[in-house]
Amino acid sequence: MTFENKKNITYSLIAGFPDNLVIGNGLKIPWYIPEDFKLFKQSTIDSIIIMGQLTWDSLPKKPLPKRINIVLTRKQVENEGAHTFTNLDDAFDFAAKQDKKIFVIGGASIYKQTIDKAKYLYISHIKGKFEGDILFPEFDKKDYKIIEKKEFEDFTFCKYEKL
Repeated sequence: MTFENKKNITYSLIAGFPDNLVIGNGLKIPWYIPEDFKLFKQSTIDSIIIMGQLTWDSLPKKPLPKRINIVLTRKQVENEGAHTFTNLDDAFDFAAKQDKKIFVIGGASIYKQTIDKAKYLYISHIKGKFEGDILFPEFDKKDYKIIEKKEFEDFTFCKYEKL
């Protein structure tokens, strides 16, 4: 199922992955790159972050501070410190009313449902090879232009804008 974004809400996806698109191994990110975490924090601070239940469960500290945390889940559960929704439309309707930037931060299922309508992709292209069982959805880079690029020792950050 894909999020149709009938209200044309502007939002971004933020993720990091190597060439094989691995974003996770179980509930863990298979690499530890402090500069990437710092960039994630700088990008998402004072914004809204939308994530799936497994991503929420994997966070070492909940909620992520100085952000409005939104969790999508199939079950009716209470996630202390977060706004919980059972569908993307309700989550995005709530997010749009907050007058802040909106970032989808994972996991794979949420990325897959939202990537086609995202205005921006904030991608850390991780150097090296990593094993994992959770993948970022494939996307055609021809549908985007790079509007920002920064080289780091362990990754290259690119901000893509949808054409």
